[in-house]
Amino acid sequence: MKICLLLLFSFFGKNIFAQTQADSVANFIFKNKKKCALYLVKDNAQVLAHQENNTVPIATMSDLLTAIEFAKQSTYKVIDSGEKIPLREVVRYNIAEKVLPEYEDWLTHLLVTKKVQDINTSVSYADICNGMLQFGVQPCTEILIDKIGYDNIKSSIVSYNLTGHSTIALPIGSLALYQNRKGTSEKKVLQAVNDLDDDGYAAASYVMHLAIKGDSLFKNKIPVNFGNDKTMQSWSNNLPQGSLKSYGNLLQSILKEKMLDARFYKTLRSVLEWKMNDKSIASNFDRYMQKTSSTINTFTQTNFAKNKLGKEQVIVYTFFDLKSQDKAMLMRCAANFEERLISDNAFIKKIQSNLIVKSKK
Repeated sequence: MKICLLLLFSFFGKNIFAQTQADSVANFIFKNKKKCALYLVKDNAQVLAHQENNTVPIATMSDLLTAIEFAKQSTYKVIDSGEKIPLREVVRYNIAEKVLPEYEDWLTHLLVTKKVQDINTSVSYADICNGMLQFGVQPCTEILIDKIGYDNIKSSIVSYNLTGHSTIALPIGSLALYQNRKGTSEKKVLQAVNDLDDDGYAAASYVMHLAIKGDSLFKNKIPVNFGNDKTMQSWSNNLPQGSLKSYGNLLQSILKEKMLDARFYKTLRSVLEWKMNDKSIASNFDRYMQKTSSTINTFTQTNFAKNKLGKEQVIVYTFFDLKSQDKAMLMRCAANFEERLISDNAFIKKIQSNLIVKSKK
């Protein structure tokens, strides 16, 4: 009898726990409609949308555009993805270690899989791309953009019809704008950066990128207390912004392979769909891509998939202006939330009906 009860608890308890986590995300959405945007497509049909045409922060956008351009240039031999680069070049851009901890996770992965001994060890640009996509290492994004050309990333906004998208700024170059080595007050530094328009901010980020690239000691000159909450919130607030629907449409075109030829898509799959190396995922899906990105006050989740029955889905959602505890909850519950979006049509209808804003009579 005890065994039966334990088995029942194990089955139903996990199921109830998963539902509770998904409902926690849904309830947060209902109470914070202006702090989120969602876009869900199943087999070409839009089934859930909220603020999908508004301009909102999309933390994963720069990485996706960089990955596409990297795959394109690798396919057509503009660059060699197997070319090696010393790890110390990546470390050079890791200018705020205490607030960019992802590098250490990636380094641990390299130690296990590539037998990296120290920062003088060289890794391929393919490894750098994996660091960007799997681990969210911003210095890796910076290195790749430098390799494939900043202008190519900026022009891709027009090429892929990304409606209302802001100019792409370099992630580490833009963060370096906030470092203060001349004794200027923090308030004045923040004000000066926040006064820049999109193009000015992007241009300034490139200037700082070149400064870091040209000075191996740049990182050592930054104050040790660099990267406090005010700095990171301002940096986060200046993330690339755009329409979630246009971003979702780009993901659909990748899933349906509508952009370039088969050679390109073979490369792009190996770059983006690294989760297919997981046997549990490969046994259920023919295609699967997932990218999570977060900053001090944002959380963006991107997913596209095609299962063994040919059913397709694209899920994109982003939260912004978050408190730390809310971001932690959303990230913790994201997997169960997405499972419900995939499998529970009643759950989708519940969300959509609660998001409908009734016009005042």
